[in-house]
Amino acid sequence: DIGLLSLPLRGKGWATLAIDLPAHGERVKPGDKPLPERSLAEIHKIAASAVVDLRRATDFLATRPEIDSKRLGVIGISLGAILGADFLSQEPRIKAAALWSGGADWGTLLTKSDHDLAKQWRKNGMGDSAEIEKVMADVEPATLLPKAAPRPLLFLWGDTDTIVPTSCCQKLFDAAPSPKEKQIIPGGHVPDPLGMAGKSVIFLEKSL
Repeated sequence: DIGLLSLPLRGKGWATLAIDLPAHGERVKPGDKPLPERSLAEIHKIAASAVVDLRRATDFLATRPEIDSKRLGVIGISLGAILGADFLSQEPRIKAAALWSGGADWGTLLTKSDHDLAKQWRKNGMGDSAEIEKVMADVEPATLLPKAAPRPLLFLWGDTDTIVPTSCCQKLFDAAPSPKEKQIIPGGHVPDPLGMAGKSVIFLEKSL
């Protein structure tokens, strides 16, 4: 959410870009199937398409004369951090990233999360952890994120998060290559947005 970053970024010469991911925001069209009714295969397609879209957004930034394309960073929040990890593995033009409340292990994420969408998918018979892991294998952040080396990474999450279980947050951190750092914050899912934004901006200023 660019709004979360407006205060820490103000007056610092940064430019920001945020896009709606597939099936989110203004990209939901009349007649689209609601997210809770999407199949596991459709969820996989959304995740894979999001990475392509983020790379195209990077292409756009690279065309802008006012942007220093050698100093591009990412802040990903929740699903944006999960898919951001996949994006980093495929996009070498991104030089550093701060990932908030993101996790690895789709099997656990979708079978244990307290997010209303995950609960609805389970109610609709999404499948067990093994089936989820099989379908989502090629977009698994724990597998892909090591390819982000050697770019610096910051991980922030709440110590009582049940939307993205803390075990998944830790697993994403463990899978990440060095250099990396983490800060665990008291609270649940994205517990201190403004504070996390400030930490992320400081990290990116240092890393870029």
